[in-house]
Amino acid sequence: MPTAPYPGGVRPIAVYSALRLGLFAATLALLFALGARGLLAVLGAALVSMALSFVVLRRQRRSVALAWLASRERRAGRPGTGEADAAAEDAAVDAAEIAAAAERRTAHRAAPDLRDGGR
Repeated sequence: MPTAPYPGGVRPIAVYSALRLGLFAATLALLFALGARGLLAVLGAALVSMALSFVVLRRQRRSVALAWLASRERRAGRPGTGEADAAAEDAAVDAAEIAAAAERRTAHRAAPDLRDGGR
């Protein structure tokens, strides 16, 4: 039985992740060449590559965001995505809150007023 092609946007995510990892590795290698070692080099490479990826990989980041958005929109119309479960849970919570409030009102009316000696 043939399967339908995968509609997910994995390719943009994989490309963006690989480019970020490559940018980190290049930055780490540069810091090692400049004499930084250990945790300082790793943290420095992480900070520098994060800032660089924000500027340099803008187009790839936008592509990832669009792929993620398209995936969300495709799943929104499919049954079993959790929206029905969330609505049922919200209704159950609302019903429980209404029942608790009614119970508090009933208990308040039924309790004797002890300020006047219980009369």
